[in-house]
Amino acid sequence: MKFDPRPYTIVKSIAQRGLLTWWSRRERNGRLPSRVEAEGEELARIEDDLALYEVQHAGDRLRYKCLRHGQGLRPIDGDDLTGRYLDAFFPEPIRAMALAAYDATVTMACPIYTQRNAIDAHQVPVTFERLRLPLSHDGTRIDHLLTHVEIFCEEGRYERENLLKAGVSMHDYAVTAAISFGAIGLSPGAQVLES
Repeated sequence: MKFDPRPYTIVKSIAQRGLLTWWSRRERNGRLPSRVEAEGEELARIEDDLALYEVQHAGDRLRYKCLRHGQGLRPIDGDDLTGRYLDAFFPEPIRAMALAAYDATVTMACPIYTQRNAIDAHQVPVTFERLRLPLSHDGTRIDHLLTHVEIFCEEGRYERENLLKAGVSMHDYAVTAAISFGAIGLSPGAQVLES
């Protein structure tokens, strides 16, 4: 899967734009935020839609252990993923592509944003909008990832229960992007302003 640099303006979700604003704070001087910062009160209002993963190096591959899985994500994923590894959880039809986005967040050291078209259990079309943010204890080496999921449905109503597994028959990624502040002339650490 390819993750071309795209400006943050591609992100539809207001909550995810807010996360990008938080992640790119000028006072960090281009350093990555830490897990401790991600657990602060500032993100508490959206914590139900957030998941926190520990990045583990297993030989030549990366693994992602879920440390915190928001209440709002549990019906969608069909379970509480806390303590589980993503490579053991993701259904086979989407596993490789989904893990590629997590891997890119680590290797590219920048936010990775995807939009995936899917359907619910009643064949209602939905779009998964997912943002993955790299975190670092020392500001440089990525040791955790924070993810946020937003679901859009043009029909307005959809079935949240087991939505991830219901939608595996469609694994159409409409957008796969590395959010680049440089793509719109901003340097690392530049502040994102809401439009």
